[in-house]
Amino acid sequence: MSTVGEVHLPRQRGARPALPVLTWLTDPAAIFIVLSAIFGTIIVAFTPPLRGPDEAAHFLRAYAIAQGNIISSPADAQGRKGIFLAPRFHEQFALFEARNAHERRPFRAAAAEPPPIGAREADPVRPDSVFVHYMGSEGHAPAPYLPHAAAALAARLIDLDFLATLYLMRLTGLLAMTLVAAYAIILVPSLKWAFVAIAMLPAALYGRSVINADGGTLAYAMVVAALCLRGTPLSRQRSQHAVWMTLCVLGKPPNIAFLVLAAMRAPLRDLARCWRSLVVIIGPAMLAVVLWIAASSGDAGTWRLVGLTGASAEHFDPVWKLGFMLEQPLHFPTAMLANFSDPGELWRQLIGVLGLFDTVLQPWVYPALTIGLVAACLTRVEVGSRRRSAGVAALTATAYALAVFAVFYLVWTPIDATHVWGVQGRYFLPALPAIVIMLACLVERGLSEGTRAAFAVAGSLLSGAACVEAIWRVEWAEGLP
Repeated sequence: MSTVGEVHLPRQRGARPALPVLTWLTDPAAIFIVLSAIFGTIIVAFTPPLRGPDEAAHFLRAYAIAQGNIISSPADAQGRKGIFLAPRFHEQFALFEARNAHERRPFRAAAAEPPPIGAREADPVRPDSVFVHYMGSEGHAPAPYLPHAAAALAARLIDLDFLATLYLMRLTGLLAMTLVAAYAIILVPSLKWAFVAIAMLPAALYGRSVINADGGTLAYAMVVAALCLRGTPLSRQRSQHAVWMTLCVLGKPPNIAFLVLAAMRAPLRDLARCWRSLVVIIGPAMLAVVLWIAASSGDAGTWRLVGLTGASAEHFDPVWKLGFMLEQPLHFPTAMLANFSDPGELWRQLIGVLGLFDTVLQPWVYPALTIGLVAACLTRVEVGSRRRSAGVAALTATAYALAVFAVFYLVWTPIDATHVWGVQGRYFLPALPAIVIMLACLVERGLSEGTRAAFAVAGSLLSGAACVEAIWRVEWAEGLP
C-alpha cells in the first residue's frame, strides 16, 4: 500500500550511497575541529611556559578557582589579593615568570641562563606555602576558566609539577573551547564558514591554545550569536539560551553588550507577548553580572597602577572615575579617539599579534587573512526582518566596542592620560560574530558556498601555519647559526 505523494525512484545501476567520511570531510564544524586541534596542539607545544598574553596572571586565576577560591579573598597586609602555592611549585612558576617578565629575549636564549629567584617572605599563617599576587586577574569571573580550572584540579589530585600542570591546562582549554566554537558553527544558519574563519583567526586560535580568558570569551559569544540568529520562537530553547548568555556575559565585562543581541529573537510587534521569554533568557545573565560585581567589588588589581604611575588610588576607582567623567565629559571620548590614531595597528592585533606584542606574523599574512575573512562572510542570511536584525547586530557590536574602552578607562587609565590605556585589538574579537550578522543581513547577493568554503579553509590553514612560523621564528630560531 503506497502513501499519497510518495515517489519511489529506482536505484541506478552502480550508484553508491554517500560515504559518511566524505560528508564528514566537507562539514564546516568537523573541518574546524581538525584544524583547531592540529594547529592548536602545535602552538601549545611551541609556546614557551607563561609566554602567552598575561598568561601568568590567567594561570594563577584558573589555579585559584581549582583551589575553591572562586571569589578572590586571600590578601596580604596591604590588601593585595593572591593565592598560596606550594614552595616547589612556586619555585618553578617564578623561574618561568621571571624569564618572561624581565627578559624579553627569545626563549631559547633566555632558557640558557636561568634567572635567579629572589628570596621569598614566609607567610606567618601558612609557612608551608608561598603567597603570590594575582597580577591583575583577581576580578575575573570563573566562566572562561572552567576547563583550565578542571585540569588544574586534576593536576593537584595527581600531584603534577608546574610544567605538567601548565600544559595539561593548555590542552584542556584548547579542546573545550574548540568544541564550544564547533557547537556554534553547527547551530548558526548560513554563516558556518564565516564562523570558521573567525574562530581560526590567529588571535582566536592562539587565545584558546594558551591559558587565557580570550578563548572562552569568543567561544561563548559565538554560541550566543548563533542562537540569536536561528530565528526559533522565544518559547523554545529558552533554558539553553539563558545558560550560554550567562556564560557569555561572565566571560569579560564588555560581553554584557550581547544582551542586546537577544532582541533579534523578539520582534517589536510581539514584544508584549514574549516579554516573559526575554526575561528568562537575559534575566539570569543580568543577575549574575550584578552579583559578581558585588561579590568581587570590581577588583582589577589597580594597586599595580598606583605603584606604576604614582597617582592616587581613587583615580582608578570606577565610582570616582564616573564622577570625573561628569565633570570632564570630553575627556573619555577624546582619549578613546586617540586610540584610533593608528587603526591599522588595532586591526593587526585583532588578526593576530601574539605573545606580549613581540610575536608578529609575516606582513603579507594580515591583508591575506583580511580578504579571506571578508570573502567567507559574503552571504545572505534569511531572518524575519533583515534590516531590524542588522540594526540590532550593529548596536551590539558598537555597544561592545564602547564597553571595552569604558572598562579600561574606568579602572586602568590615569586622568592625565591622552589615550585609553590597556586596549588591545584582540579584545574586539567577540564583536566579530555580531558584525558578520550585520553584513549578512544587508547583503543581497553573496558568494557561493563553495567559494566561501574555499576562502575559509585556505584562511584557516594560513592562520595556523602563520602562528606556528611566528612562534618558532621569535622564540626558537632567532640567534641560530
